[in-house]
This record gives sequence, structure tokens and C-alpha cells, in this order.
Amino acid sequence: MTTEETDNGFNRHFREVFRSYEADPPPSVWNSLKERLSEQSAGRERWFKPENIVDWFRPGYRLYPTLTIVAFLLISLFIWLSIRHTNQIHGSARVKGEELCRGTAYLFHVHDHQKPLDSVMFYKKMKLDSNGRYTFSKVPSGTYFLRIHVHDDAPGFPEYKFGYYGDQLYWNRASLIHTEFPEEDYSVNIPKLIP
Repeated sequence: MTTEETDNGFNRHFREVFRSYEADPPPSVWNSLKERLSEQSAGRERWFKPENIVDWFRPGYRLYPTLTIVAFLLISLFIWLSIRHTNQIHGSARVKGEELCRGTAYLFHVHDHQKPLDSVMFYKKMKLDSNGRYTFSKVPSGTYFLRIHVHDDAPGFPEYKFGYYGDQLYWNRASLIHTEFPEEDYSVNIPKLIP
């Protein structure tokens, strides 16, 4: 069997091996080729071969590194988008030291760090559970303040109507919540209305 006869049946890599010989290759090369062909036909060929990395950077294969870099950037972007809203703001509300089970928590986003109380926008609300707890999940990074509103049928109403995080009665005195420096719990003790 000559080199020309076998050359048409092999892939590019094998043809390059054959071209380096004027006559038939030595038995060691034949054995290596037969082993590779048998692995390919049996489906045992490894999906990644370290020696093929060099082929990626040859002039005809410049597309592969580009596609690899693009795929890496897309995967990184997907991971970043999926984890960037992982902030959580949670805590409880109390009236006279007891859990407030009839109320609503309001979260407000503060957009301007220089004049925080002039740039407040409503973000989300949720009812307190039976233990007086609330949890805001997937909150974007930023600065917030929290208001707890007491429902009409709650114990202590109307002397206790609302309160802000920091145990304040008015929003311009409320403590700001910074997601960059999270605390374990944002509890609010509703202050009594001043007559």
C-alpha cells in the first residue's frame, strides 16, 4: 500500500504525517495511526486532546480562539447577571416589644447618595407574616430605607401607626440600609405617635 493510496482515506492530521515521509512510514507510525483509527471507530476518542490546542492558533484555525473567548465572555456575563441581584433585606417588626403580625413593609430605593432623602423612589412592598417578619429577595445593590405600616386591626393601633428602620417615626430621620454593608437583621420597633 503506497502513500497516495492511503492518503485519501485519512483526515488532515494523518495526511500531514504521511507527507513527511518519502516512502511508507516506519512501523511505529503505522501502529500509532491504527490505534487512533480504532479509537475513533470505537467511539473512545477523547473529546479534548491537549496536543490539539496548537492547531487552534495556526493561520487556518484563528476562528476557534475567537469563539472560545466569546463563549467565555458570554458565560461570565450570564453568571454575573444571575448573581448580581442576590441581596436580601429581612427583619421583623414589633409594637411594644411584641411581634406585629398585621402590617406591611415598604422598601424605598434612594438614588442620590449626595442628597439621599430628595431622591427616594418606592421599590417594593410585602405583608408581614404571622411572626411579624418580612423578606425582600433579589434586591439590586444600592441604598434603601424601610417603612413598616401598621394595619387598622393590629393591636396598638391607632397609637402605633407606622415606623422606619432605625426605630424612627419620620422618614427624614430613618437609618439608611446599604446593601454593600449588609446586616443580619433589619428589625423595626414601631415608635408611639406623639400626641
